[in-house]
Parts: sequence; C-alpha cells; structure tokens
Amino acid sequence: GDGGTILSSPDGITWTAQTSDAKDYLTSVSWNGSLWLAVGGYGTILGSLDGVTWTVQTSGTWQDLNSVSCNDSYWLISGKAGTILQSN
Repeated sequence: GDGGTILSSPDGITWTAQTSDAKDYLTSVSWNGSLWLAVGGYGTILGSLDGVTWTVQTSGTWQDLNSVSCNDSYWLISGKAGTILQSN
C-alpha cells in the first residue's frame, strides 16, 4: 500500500504490519514458493524470503511498476510506459 505498507496474515483475519524501506506505494505482490516480490511506484521492488523482512532490490527504472508474476524460470514485472522487466 501507500508508503511501502505491507501487511501479512497467517489466516486472512488477523493482520500484522511489516517493515519495509520502501518510500513509495506498492501495487502488486507475488510468491514463487521460496521468494516474495512486491513492486510499486518509481521502480520500487522489494524481496522477502519470509514475508516479514523486506529488502529493497534494484530495478534500474524510475517508471511505476504495476504487476509482478513468476513461473519456474523467471520473474516478470510490467509497468507504465511499456516497462517490462525480466529476471535472469
């Protein structure tokens, strides 16, 4: 959410705010079975192994990022102005 807000819940009922170093809003989150990625405004990408501790990742863009998805091979992120990022 706004200001890098991240909430997590073990049951979908009780929610706990988690700390992130993100300053901008977040728009999408995805999990590949071992890693969480969240994306958002001004090229923000956050990564987490446990959904609690989040680390800012380098995106290489200042475009707003809107969506993140993954498969068995790579992460794919899309954003404004036709921005598409793919992990190696």
